[in-house]
Amino acid sequence: MIKIKNVLIIITVIILVVVLLYIGRGDKLEEPVFVKELVSSEDMDVDIEFFVSNKSDLKVVDVEIPNMPNGFSLDFYDDVDEVNGCYGHWLSIEFSADDLSDSGGLSEPFVFHEIIIKWDDESETRANIGTVHLAESYEPSDTFEWYGTEYVNLPAVRQEVVQEFTATQDLSISKIDIPYYDEVSDYIKDITLDGRNVFEITEENPLVVEKGKTYIMNYIEDTSVPIKYGFVFLEGKIIGIDKHGNEHTNMFYIQARDGRDMIDVLNEAIKYAE
Repeated sequence: MIKIKNVLIIITVIILVVVLLYIGRGDKLEEPVFVKELVSSEDMDVDIEFFVSNKSDLKVVDVEIPNMPNGFSLDFYDDVDEVNGCYGHWLSIEFSADDLSDSGGLSEPFVFHEIIIKWDDESETRANIGTVHLAESYEPSDTFEWYGTEYVNLPAVRQEVVQEFTATQDLSISKIDIPYYDEVSDYIKDITLDGRNVFEITEENPLVVEKGKTYIMNYIEDTSVPIKYGFVFLEGKIIGIDKHGNEHTNMFYIQARDGRDMIDVLNEAIKYAE
C-alpha cells in the first residue's frame, strides 16, 4: 500500500509541474499574440483580444484595418489587464460607414483578416486575427419570438446549446443559412431545428411551423476537438415563406468558445500563432 506521505509528495510534484508550465508566460512573449476569431455578423462592433509581454509598457495609440473601404472609419477602446504574468488587451472597435442601407447597416459586406496596431513608441504590429465578416444588412422579420439560449453539459467534454422560439405565424421554412460553417463543422455538430437536420431543410422538403407553437434549435459544441479559433460567432438565417408567398428572414446565432478561462485562451493563442 502506498503511504499517504508518498501520495502527498506525488500530488505536490504534479501541482508544481502544472504551475511551472504557466509561470513566466509573459516573459516568453517576444511578440504580441493575437486570439484568432471567426465572426460573421451585421453588428459593426468587433472585439479583438491579444496578449503582450509583462515587460512591455507600450500603449495602443491607433488601429488600422488594411484595405478598409472608402467611407469607412473606426473608433476603438483598449482595455488592459494582467493575465497570468502577461498583459491581456481587449480591443473594442466600432466601425462606421457613410453608405448605409435603409435598415441602418452596411449596404455591402466587408471582410478582413488582419489588423495593424500602432504603439506609442511609433512602432507597429501587423497580425492575422482570423476572419471578421461585417455582413450586409437586411430587414429581419418578426415571425419568431426568441426566448433565449440554454447550455447543457454533456459527457465527453461536450455541451448542448439550445435556442427556443415561438412562431408568430404559419410559415414554411425552406432554407437555413450558416456562413463559414465548413470551418467549424468538426467542432459544432448536429444542428437541428425541431429535431430535423437544418441542412436537410429545403424548398422541396420544408419544415412547416405553426403560429403559436414553440420550436427548438440545438447543436453540440464538442470541446474535445482542436480548433484554431479562440472565439466563434456566426449569425445564421432562417428563411421561410408565408401562406401569401412572402419571404421572411429571421436571425439566429451560433456561438462557441465563449466564457473560457483566460489561461486557456492565452495558451491556445500561442499554439496557433503564425
